Amino acid sequence: MYDHTPDAAQVLQHRLSHRKYRLTTTLRLSLVSKLFSLALPNLALLLLCLTPPLAAAEQTNVTHIAPSIEGGRGEDYEIELLKLALDKTQDDYGTFTMKVAPDANSVRGLRLISQNKIPDYVRSYGYKSSINKTQTLDYVRFPISLGILSYRVCFVSEAMKSKVAQAESLEALKVFTHGQGLGWSDVLVMRNNGFKVFSVSYFKGLYKMTALNRVNLFCRGANEIYSEYQQYQSMQGLALEETFALYYPHPRFFFTHKSNIHIIARLTTGLHRAFNDGSLEELWRKYNQASLDFAKLDQRKIYRLETPEVEGIDFDYELYFYHFSPKSSLPKP
Repeated sequence: MYDHTPDAAQVLQHRLSHRKYRLTTTLRLSLVSKLFSLALPNLALLLLCLTPPLAAAEQTNVTHIAPSIEGGRGEDYEIELLKLALDKTQDDYGTFTMKVAPDANSVRGLRLISQNKIPDYVRSYGYKSSINKTQTLDYVRFPISLGILSYRVCFVSEAMKSKVAQAESLEALKVFTHGQGLGWSDVLVMRNNGFKVFSVSYFKGLYKMTALNRVNLFCRGANEIYSEYQQYQSMQGLALEETFALYYPHPRFFFTHKSNIHIIARLTTGLHRAFNDGSLEELWRKYNQASLDFAKLDQRKIYRLETPEVEGIDFDYELYFYHFSPKSSLPKP
């Protein structure tokens, strides 16, 4: 038989070997921990160096409608307002450029934006529900005309002026024919309210058509009537209608292709800043105050029309409207 009981020497050797193993393992773990602690900051530095820096604010390019040849019209206000909004956001969004788009009527202009044929094209339109259904368009959530286009004052044929003045109700006015520009949102609003409307692509021809009584009335925004009256008052057969005005909510927005997210965000921020600091109203009055005074809305019967076209707007645009209070309340639709 063999005696498996270890002697004292064997026991001592085994204990020394075990202690050596534990010491070696401890030293190895300590070394790994030390190396990791030294490497971690360097790893973070390496990752920081490999991470690209935040991009500097990019230049914003905007293509806009051509200025009016006559001056003082909506195109000029639109261009100045674009510049104001871009100026207000240079610290956030950087520099910008503005260039004129090729000449196009409102229908073709909307098509060019929808198809993104002109890069960075921004143009204002009255809101229409059909535009809202277009998958390629988006608009800046701010009513750039502060609602003043909601009040419509009309040119009238001299031959029909006395007959129009005798109309004492909205229904009585519906027997007269109206002229409007092709693609204007006014066309749908007026037709939905029972008016007879003829639309033409060259809207400047409507002054002559009215003077010749081919259409009886040509209604314009309360902000447009003064400058246009000055320009066309000498036209034989054309007169200013002085007894009534139409009212329907008519917010006007900057539209662009939906891919221009940067432009939409920048203009939204800029317009709200300009509205809050008063600079937008100052610019608005520069273009509109004389016409408001000339229109004398407080001396007219004002008829309110229904406007289903605005139902798709997804924010409270009327918060930014200029609120005119006539002497008599607006008739309910």
